[in-house]
Amino acid sequence: MNLPRLLMRRAAAVAAAVLVLAVLLGLWRLNRDIDEEVDAGQHLARVMATLGQAASLGDAQLLDALKALLLQGRLRHVALELRDARGAVLLTHGPAGPARAWPWQNPPELRMVAWALPRPDGGNWQVRLRASRDGERNEALVNLGGMLGLLLLCVAGLLLSMRWNLRHALRPLSQLLSAMAGIGRGDLHPLRTLPPMPVTELQAVAGGLQQLTQALDQAQAQRRALSGKMLTLQEEERGRIAHELHDELGQRVTALRLGTAHLLRGLGPDAALRPELLQLQSQCEQLQHDVRHLLAGLQPFDEPGGQPDTVPLERLVSHLNALVASWNRDAGAGLQVQLRLAAFDSAGQPRPWPQPDEVGQGPLPLTLAQALYRISQESLTNVARHAGASLATLSLELHPPRGHSTAHIAWRALDNGRGIADPAQALQRGNGLAGIHQRVWAAGGDLSVAPASTDPATPGLVLSARFALPAPAPAA
Repeated sequence: MNLPRLLMRRAAAVAAAVLVLAVLLGLWRLNRDIDEEVDAGQHLARVMATLGQAASLGDAQLLDALKALLLQGRLRHVALELRDARGAVLLTHGPAGPARAWPWQNPPELRMVAWALPRPDGGNWQVRLRASRDGERNEALVNLGGMLGLLLLCVAGLLLSMRWNLRHALRPLSQLLSAMAGIGRGDLHPLRTLPPMPVTELQAVAGGLQQLTQALDQAQAQRRALSGKMLTLQEEERGRIAHELHDELGQRVTALRLGTAHLLRGLGPDAALRPELLQLQSQCEQLQHDVRHLLAGLQPFDEPGGQPDTVPLERLVSHLNALVASWNRDAGAGLQVQLRLAAFDSAGQPRPWPQPDEVGQGPLPLTLAQALYRISQESLTNVARHAGASLATLSLELHPPRGHSTAHIAWRALDNGRGIADPAQALQRGNGLAGIHQRVWAAGGDLSVAPASTDPATPGLVLSARFALPAPAPAA
């Protein structure tokens, strides 16, 4: 239901209730006024009848009869005054003093009736009946006050109804605003799980936001696919270069080693060129070792039949151990690199790292294994070039499904170097962190960059990412 119609419906209900209440109060007041008018008319008639019998009553009897009669009720809208022959007031009933007159009303003397009342002693008393508009005015003011009170009650009811309706109708707005705030944090899950809104306008806003979320999800998926294809092309180009190096440079180095060995066999043990040929043979062996190391770095997961679709977890760990060993061997004493492995059970407690033949631990997709290996390479390269650190740690953590969380692998690279003043800017420029961020994002994860410690001298840097793991294949 749309909000204006809801508000109008509730307001109309309140207005109808107040109107019914006004009619009931009006009917009650009407009946009361009629009864009071009839009673006052009858009372005035009894007073006039008593005055009509004044000739047969003595002065004291007449006054007592009038006082007793006036005590039984009140005159409505008139004031009675009785004066003796000298003008002294003997009896008065009703408002004291002359009635107030507004400029547009008749003067007070035109609203008074007076006549002589003969007395048995031959004198004349004077009877005055003065029309009192004050009583009518007071009753009108009371009625007006009642109408204003009823109007205020109606307005208060309408306001309370609108307030309740707005609070009830806009109650989901806080949830909608909270979901919208998640856009700035990159969290679109609240928008995807918005419940139906009770108001048409809010439902239209929620539907529009959900459509935008779906469009953003599609755009993100397309961007991830495009980035994945670009990284796949890079891996394919690395593979092509690796094959060319293996086929061309590898063959030439092998031929050079064979030629050098043939020359050594043809020379005598005391030949002058023998030391130089031995050194050349050693350089050829080192060159061949470097080429193999380069080929392994260009295409670590290559197999004789081509690249596989999946990579066993132990093979990834083996390559990471080799990567750590190469850095410890080549970086000298300035930088020490280590690899830490951790696994947890469904209760969040540490458990041993899974063995290669352990049931339930399936292989990793090739793209995920490549991403983990490449970001490890690039992070260590960044540490060696820019961090000025003495220790760098790579870590992998395996987490099984737990509650609403799916199985995932957590990657982390930590160092104790000088850190980065503005990580957000570093992610936008250069090829280091930006390349790591691109690979993590293309693999379906999110890269987090933060200081490793609170020491201002060596804050270090910790890169962390989390990747969803595919469900293991069921046991045969």
